Amino acid sequence: MAFKIGDKVRMIIERHARAHGVWEKVGEVVEIVETGTPPQKITVKFPDAEPVVGMDAGQFKEVI
Repeated sequence: MAFKIGDKVRMIIERHARAHGVWEKVGEVVEIVETGTPPQKITVKFPDAEPVVGMDAGQFKEVI
């Protein structure tokens, strides 16, 4: 799935999410990192946590 700026997302891999302090938190896509090749990389800002920068978009799911 290709995300766009402003999408609300949650990190789906518990181990990585806990390492970033964002397990079960909803964040917002604030940047699409252009690499020229798949997979898409995104930067996500979470409340009360440091942004997750340039991570593979496959580690997130959209929250509706």
